[in-house]
Amino acid sequence: TSNPDINTAHLPPAQQLLLRSLIAAVNTIDLRDGDRDVTSQSIVLQAQINNATVPVEIMVYGAEAQPYLTEVFVNTDNVTDDGTGKKNAKGYVAIELFNPHPFDIKLKNWQLGVIDRRQTGNPNFYSTISSLPRPGAFTTAVIPARSYVIIENYNGGSILNNAAGYRPARIAAQVAALPAAQIIYQQNLHEVIEDAAAAKSGGELFIGRPRRADGSTTSSVVAGNVYNENNIYDLVPVDSFDFTGITMPSGAALSPTNLATIAHYDRKALATPTAINDDWKFVYPGRYDGTQLKQRQEGTDLAYFGDATLEPSITLQVTPTLGSDNPAGAYPHPFLPIQISATDTPGPNLSVGVSGNKFPFGGFARTGDALHVPFIGAYRVRQASTVGSSPSQIVEVNPLTIDSAFADDTDPADDSIENIGRFVPIGEGLAAAGGDPGTLDYSTDDTKWRYHWAMSLYNYVTVIAPDDDYLPNVDQLQSPKKYPGLKPDAVGTNASAPAEYTRGVEGRININTSPARVLAALPMITKGATAASDNAALAQAIVDYRNANGPYRSFYDLNRVPGFQYSAFGGNDPVATSTQANDDDGDISPVGNALDGLIDFEEQTLSLNRISNLITLRSDTFTCYLTIQGWRAAGTSAADMVVERRAAFIADRTVVTPTNRDVTIIRMPTD
Repeated sequence: TSNPDINTAHLPPAQQLLLRSLIAAVNTIDLRDGDRDVTSQSIVLQAQINNATVPVEIMVYGAEAQPYLTEVFVNTDNVTDDGTGKKNAKGYVAIELFNPHPFDIKLKNWQLGVIDRRQTGNPNFYSTISSLPRPGAFTTAVIPARSYVIIENYNGGSILNNAAGYRPARIAAQVAALPAAQIIYQQNLHEVIEDAAAAKSGGELFIGRPRRADGSTTSSVVAGNVYNENNIYDLVPVDSFDFTGITMPSGAALSPTNLATIAHYDRKALATPTAINDDWKFVYPGRYDGTQLKQRQEGTDLAYFGDATLEPSITLQVTPTLGSDNPAGAYPHPFLPIQISATDTPGPNLSVGVSGNKFPFGGFARTGDALHVPFIGAYRVRQASTVGSSPSQIVEVNPLTIDSAFADDTDPADDSIENIGRFVPIGEGLAAAGGDPGTLDYSTDDTKWRYHWAMSLYNYVTVIAPDDDYLPNVDQLQSPKKYPGLKPDAVGTNASAPAEYTRGVEGRININTSPARVLAALPMITKGATAASDNAALAQAIVDYRNANGPYRSFYDLNRVPGFQYSAFGGNDPVATSTQANDDDGDISPVGNALDGLIDFEEQTLSLNRISNLITLRSDTFTCYLTIQGWRAAGTSAADMVVERRAAFIADRTVVTPTNRDVTIIRMPTD
């Protein structure tokens, strides 16, 4: 808006694009590097704060494997005892973290903090992250693979340091049944609750981690990446929950004017999903509205009681399941799941680890694997002029989860097919009967466009350059070497096994100039008894569409061609048929016969991704083949071919300029 509210801070559209570009760039680095350490990089942009243009330093963090905050439970009753005289002098607070990855995640040197989110408007717009004490468990604690941990302010019944004296009956049995290693005591966790008697602001819980996956804290003085992880504000934001509006009773007897609160929030999380698209629903946290005095996080359920005997009769919208599966989230989630650093993304055979230095020697095997790169991520914003003097003073700090809510295109009509944070256009390439040529992003009506800008992604990126054709993406001279030990296996030549053409890295076919016979060499339809003829027919359809509508301006334009978009699935929409793709279909993550249980951007774009290394929209050099035949009695029923020769030449138009229209022809021997 041209007149933003004085209490808002935002980036204008052009600055927002720069931020999204940096997020995608840093995420690309972290996806391809093969480790689980977080990359960070800062940039100075121009924000609008209190109706003024203010330079801000934004530190962006790459998306790596992390746990997610999947449940919150609070009971602020600080008066009622458990029958033995113990009270929860500062209430009871518990949060659940879920690790969706097939390996343990260390919590060494992780920290929790509180951000006062009541501060809005000049002069108190800026906030500070207040660090909670780090318990010893954060030195040794881990979150087991595909499992949960509970962080709470209950310390075995000890009431030292204002710890809760007991767990509320509503959740006591389920938490007590958990292995002791999956329960972490956090001193002063109650400070997320506003407590007037103790002059505590409460606010947003901040979970921060070091950049190193092993939990080692580091620092840097490199320009553009200055940090010291001894400071909580220099840690990587993992997840958060805004407790603003939840208040502690005064400590006097509960009454209609001194109410206790039960608060509950839940994201869908299943350790072993059994239905398609049940996994990765915990990344999107629901909408967030910072203008609300309370319940800013969508799905936050609040209930109040002035008489402790009435508390058991309160029914929450979702039953708490701390430490175990959350079968239903507390807020609408119509979007497709959001995979972040999932197994074998963006591809198998990473450059480090146990891949054995196999092709493609890195995370990205095909150009289309760039779709694994999200343009959502974690970042911290602070006024550039305060850096060095008041570095703890922040404008904003967002984990990837909250950023995913901000990246929604806000059009509820497309939620069921929207891949939040992915470079994937929304809608079908084909038109409905009598409709526009495609819907939403494929439409000619720009008022329907949501992710239309993503259609140009393939125009700018590649995974293997021509000079890398033999040993792609390998630099054995760098120090330290990316590939320790023996040098990586080279891509096989056509004279050896496996043949190079099976790798999908050789030459590109120009879909704007190639005839149908050349396009038919693309592996678009590869299954079924009539695959060869079906593939040839699809190649002809690509030519026919090009002749009727002009040149293709984007790889995604191929989805407009009848029969192409779901050619990898026999022409059937995978979303409608609940069909998952696997390696033999061209979906190489996860590797092998494992299925990821999702039908998302991978299936939606699979037909294009399979050939993304083999096609181009424009080219300057062409290898041309001519077949010359000699016939006897040509044109008669007795026609007989008596001689056939092949000729080949390279047409190079790199020398063509406005004043030189001659193409260089290089003849090739064919003997």
